[in-house]
Amino acid sequence: MQVPNLNASQVDGKSASGLTRAAFGDTTSTFTLTGSYQPYGQVTINAPAAGYVVVNSAVTVGGPSCANGCVAEGFLQNQTTGISNVGSNSATAVPAGTFSDLSDTDVFPVQAGSNTIVYQISSATSGSGTTVQAISSHMSALYTPYDGNGNTPSAAAMSAKSNQSVQRPNALSQLSKQ
Repeated sequence: MQVPNLNASQVDGKSASGLTRAAFGDTTSTFTLTGSYQPYGQVTINAPAAGYVVVNSAVTVGGPSCANGCVAEGFLQNQTTGISNVGSNSATAVPAGTFSDLSDTDVFPVQAGSNTIVYQISSATSGSGTTVQAISSHMSALYTPYDGNGNTPSAAAMSAKSNQSVQRPNALSQLSKQ
């Protein structure tokens, strides 16, 4: 049976504005990478309640002086909670004078309020003739209060995830397997 002019103000006890949110961020400044992770690109989303955020990132890198090829690598991190996509580093080879892309997609539990997710990036090569630069980034985030099973994140789950440390795989060995 259809109800004419139905206007639901809540779904499962949540207001319509609390069911989904979207945000994006772009960075276009050139940045020379080092062997240490540094933030490059970010997106901030205001979560109305604890929930989850799906984050997509794309970073373009260039190797102006990578005579023997260089490697750039990165990962997503929720700076608000400290949670990183552990073991999900992305890496790309950067041949001399060319551009390559790094991309990541991950799901993070978030707390109510402002949550800033950054893309941490570094160069996995060092020495003369190994300059790698980040050229631009685009990040997007989509909030939902529920996981794939319809659950909201528990405080215990948030705490357990925030105590994980970033496991940095050897990007060079990953690329040599491709």
